[in-house]
Amino acid sequence: MPITIQEVVDLSHLGCELVAGRQGAARQATWAHVCELEDPVPWLEGGELLMTTGMAIPRDPRRQREYLSRLCSAGAAALAISKDLRAPRLSAEFMQEADRLAFPILLVSIEVPFLAIARIVIMANQDAAHRELVRQLSVFDVLRSGNDSDPASLFRRLEDVSGYTLYLSSQTGSSLLPGVPTFPDERKELLARPSEAPAYVPGGYVVSVPIAGRIAGSLLGLWRSDAQPGGLATLQHIATIAALQRATLERQRETERREGGELLAELLSGQPASEVMARITPHLKEEALSLYLIRTTDTESDSALIHHHLADIGCEHLMVIQQEIVLLVCANAPVKDLLKALPRVHAGQSRRFQLGGSFALAEHQARAALNRAAERDETIVDASSFATELDWLPSDPVLRRALIERVLGRLLAQQHNSAERLLDTVRVWLQYGQRSGEAARRLGVHPHTLAYRLRRVEALTGLDLTSPAAVVELWLALELNRD
Repeated sequence: MPITIQEVVDLSHLGCELVAGRQGAARQATWAHVCELEDPVPWLEGGELLMTTGMAIPRDPRRQREYLSRLCSAGAAALAISKDLRAPRLSAEFMQEADRLAFPILLVSIEVPFLAIARIVIMANQDAAHRELVRQLSVFDVLRSGNDSDPASLFRRLEDVSGYTLYLSSQTGSSLLPGVPTFPDERKELLARPSEAPAYVPGGYVVSVPIAGRIAGSLLGLWRSDAQPGGLATLQHIATIAALQRATLERQRETERREGGELLAELLSGQPASEVMARITPHLKEEALSLYLIRTTDTESDSALIHHHLADIGCEHLMVIQQEIVLLVCANAPVKDLLKALPRVHAGQSRRFQLGGSFALAEHQARAALNRAAERDETIVDASSFATELDWLPSDPVLRRALIERVLGRLLAQQHNSAERLLDTVRVWLQYGQRSGEAARRLGVHPHTLAYRLRRVEALTGLDLTSPAAVVELWLALELNRD
């Protein structure tokens, strides 16, 4: 077993005095080294007895507390400070924080070289160091044997040889490799940690899984009570294996994405759905679908993220990049939540439809919804949020505004109260099927007042409200203006 801080203090020839954090005296020191950095955290693995002449310790009491808190959060075992050398006065706040965190503070006699302390700790951990080396070699043996045909089996074997319970998650919390457990719910917050955060976490380590210059996910290794774990280096080797496995999976998916993109491009070009149905999976044929048009500042990167996230959760889809990212997916897929996690995204979602229906209509709806999202600076707009009659109007916002101006321009130019009253009057009249009596009762006005207002609308718009064509045009303009 590694030497404890109390055992270091009990070795009188080392000249160590425990002055604060006594409740943490049972902490185990797996290593000891000198560090005079203001922030040693990026270089800590967990379990270190950190030794300093005091150069790195801040003078301000608040900054002393912060320094101590960082060491504790990184999993350091204790802090040993040389007496009467370069350390500033240790404030009462510093000592109180050490007691609160149960983080041992040692004062070391100036006559005792730090090397003597380091030698004791290292010698006490020789067996542990040998065990960690054997664990690391065993990881390579598992990979070299090549007996595991799937990631789940491979990682079960890696658990056996590493001494850790292993979890893998993508950055969004979904599965990084099929069959390998994702982070437990109580540990999901670890996925939001910055990549430069120390690997140590209570009960184990978190290691990033990098692929081609990006962080694809994270590996969590928790110490097993029935095994002696192999240390951080062992988990770093396993993270490399996870990255290789994930890269292979992503290459396979990229082929699938290209094939799916070709199918979707055929549908977008007007190819009859019946001619491509044979190449589309049964699930997409049977389910209600939504078509998304997604505009981002980094189309390539964001399309890959969307593709892999949907694949990670087992959600079948087709995707192609044209002017925007075009995505065809089951209507109940959690696309909205994913898009909200991306920076500077605007997206439009069509109404639900099924293959065999009008694909052009779905694209038109998604385009109109995308334009609204961009105009309002919203992440996503669902076409089902506006009237179905608007499906037949141009998706171009310039043309839509032109229609409003042509039909309602003079009416909207009236004084605000007057314009609102006339708009509300004609809208209610149309909603009640042009039945003047019911519309007047709904508005709370005399039928003569209603008739007068309708004549004003005719005069200002130039429309004959007895003409069905004019009524349709007016209704569409009113809906567009309300939107």
